[in-house]
Amino acid sequence: MKFSREIMKGATPFVILQSLHQLKEAYGYQLMKSIREHSDGIFDFPDSTLYPILYRLEAKGLVESEVKEMPNKKSRRYYWLTEKGLDYLGVQGKEMEHYVKGLQRFLPGETFA
Repeated sequence: MKFSREIMKGATPFVILQSLHQLKEAYGYQLMKSIREHSDGIFDFPDSTLYPILYRLEAKGLVESEVKEMPNKKSRRYYWLTEKGLDYLGVQGKEMEHYVKGLQRFLPGETFA
């Protein structure tokens, strides 16, 4: 299922940060693959979505990156959370948990008291 841009806008940075926290460090394709697998394909971002968000997170000081040369002479940019990013993720995780809990009350099958 493809999600609307409005729904993805709020969830995507959180998903990326949480994934980076779990992986400790990852390059773009590795991060996308991990997110896709962990979400059973629910979150499947194209490059055109992932990289601009990573750049914004880096500009905010939540993520840092470094280009590393691989043994095959190719280079990859690796990303990881900063301390600020870790703190932000903790706050966002609590907010997201509370938000999802409230949202579940409005899903089909729920009744109003």
